[in-house]
Amino acid sequence: YEQKAWGIYMVMSKNWNLLGNLGLHAGLCKSLSENDDGDTDLNVFFGIDKELNRSFSLLLEFDTALNDNLNNENYHLNDITFGKGRGYLNAGIRWAINQNLMMEINFNDINQNTDAEYTNREIKMMYSESF
Repeated sequence: YEQKAWGIYMVMSKNWNLLGNLGLHAGLCKSLSENDDGDTDLNVFFGIDKELNRSFSLLLEFDTALNDNLNNENYHLNDITFGKGRGYLNAGIRWAINQNLMMEINFNDINQNTDAEYTNREIKMMYSESF
């Protein structure tokens, strides 16, 4: 894995009806299992989602990676270098195809906080049903 597990976390969210749904999210987390690098700080993360219309939403999140910013370029855990101290910036767009089916395209680690020479891309299909 290229990022530390969140471990235990707390999130606060607030939504408004402002020309469609607008959601703001913030949270704190503490990694319980990945502290061998000596960086045991609390972590802070933020997110925003904005509904453009009934079908499309824009997503943006930033993980500060305060618990992953040791800045020791020689430190490797299982041959995986943790972050460079810039945090993780992610963005995406979600399409609600119908009431139960959504498709999402995400771009992760836009600011290239890891050693990867590219931005990670994801396509998700999400199905939900109540019973």
